Amino acid sequence: MSDVVDVTTGPIRGSTKLYRNGVPFRRVRLTNGEHLDLYDTSGPYTHGDAVIDLEAGLPRRTITRDRGTQLQRARAGEITAEMA
Repeated sequence: MSDVVDVTTGPIRGSTKLYRNGVPFRRVRLTNGEHLDLYDTSGPYTHGDAVIDLEAGLPRRTITRDRGTQLQRARAGEITAEMA
């Protein structure tokens, strides 16, 4: 891959990653001592324990591997909850 762009990996300085009901947030401390929780779209890239290999990409979720993608299921004639 010759056109590799910079990708932020690892913890982001000035914030901590937390989860609420499995939903990722980033807690940012404000100068007045309070904090602001922001929805975190960085995925596993900024998780402290994540091993990131940009050449290999992210692993597929087992749920997709086990039952197929929504497109595959639609082509097979199956109506999923998302389609109903």
